[in-house]
Amino acid sequence: MPIKRTKWVLVVDDDDNNHESILDILNDGGYDAKGAAGGEDALALLGVERPFLVLVAFFMRDMEQLGSLAR
Repeated sequence: MPIKRTKWVLVVDDDDNNHESILDILNDGGYDAKGAAGGEDALALLGVERPFLVLVAFFMRDMEQLGSLAR
């Protein structure tokens, strides 16, 4: 199945408060923003669609998740 390319923003953060706040700000600002709670969730989304921009929290509980995004 080909990967769909659309203009949307992916927010990756394992802190629910930060995650929801950033999504609210982006969506209220007119951006199409989707969230992922970590690397595995992000990879699932990236397997279907490619975002225009990915915002990733620098510090996450499981830093291995960040490495999975490099794939």
